[in-house]
Amino acid sequence: MPRSRHRWLALVVAAIAATACTVDEPLERSDFEVDVEPDAEPNHLGRVQLLIETTGEPLSERGEAGAVEIRARFVEARGLDESLVRGRADLWPLAEHLITPGNCLPSDSLRDVEAIDLEAAPQNYELVLLDAGQVRVQLGAQAIDVPMVLTPDFVPSMHGVEYAYTNDAVPNWLQRAEVIDLEVEGSGDEILPGFHHRTELPPALEFRARPAPLTTDVIELRWNPRGQNPIVEVHSSDGDITCNLHDTGSYSLDLQDLGLSAAPVLEISASRVEVSTFDAGEFEAGEVFVELRESTTIDRW
Repeated sequence: MPRSRHRWLALVVAAIAATACTVDEPLERSDFEVDVEPDAEPNHLGRVQLLIETTGEPLSERGEAGAVEIRARFVEARGLDESLVRGRADLWPLAEHLITPGNCLPSDSLRDVEAIDLEAAPQNYELVLLDAGQVRVQLGAQAIDVPMVLTPDFVPSMHGVEYAYTNDAVPNWLQRAEVIDLEVEGSGDEILPGFHHRTELPPALEFRARPAPLTTDVIELRWNPRGQNPIVEVHSSDGDITCNLHDTGSYSLDLQDLGLSAAPVLEISASRVEVSTFDAGEFEAGEVFVELRESTTIDRW
């Protein structure tokens, strides 16, 4: 299955100027623009996301604390520019596409909802989340039928169904999974026929984080380098920061530079994402994101 990690990046990001792990300098973000005369032909955008998150703490015989989440959306939109569709349907770019390696940005800037000017959009636009029939994800020997849920009706001008599954533990059998098989029954027409897609789990990180000796303002990060940059997220009462780090296996996170030095508790996670694409009917280069995330909590006092 062909892979395309940057096909739609130019549609969403006009310019990103990241600073070297600092957040106090001006940041440039792209603007979401609406075509003056949008194409009458509909846009079809599909995305399936699988998140496997662990904290490294035993939960029970079921597995480790963490979560397994699966989400799928198959969007048909008329009267809207594609970049606006992506923002409206929560199909945002990956952090690795928005942050230059070796730099950090405020997490809120990666999903700039205020930049989506729906008042500038045509009044007769429509955004539908299509029924794709049964969606099944095969992880090793385990099959998960992803439930279908209705889109909340309080969301204006968007209706239909999406697919969502959550498990509050990472099962032991998942540790033996290497290949992921996605089966989508399809909508029963040529717009979204049934398809099968196979991808792999990204390399594990074996992530560790601890305060540096003699100071709590520097957090030492360690992980297993495997040729794919980790995305590190820091959550605190002072704010949230996302970093795209070079895959060197270690990094010293300076909390003063990030404006987080006053936060007593930090939640830090590191992720790798395997990206692949599928073609099915009118859905060309639909996205499949498989994310492995490892999280830890640091009490600095």
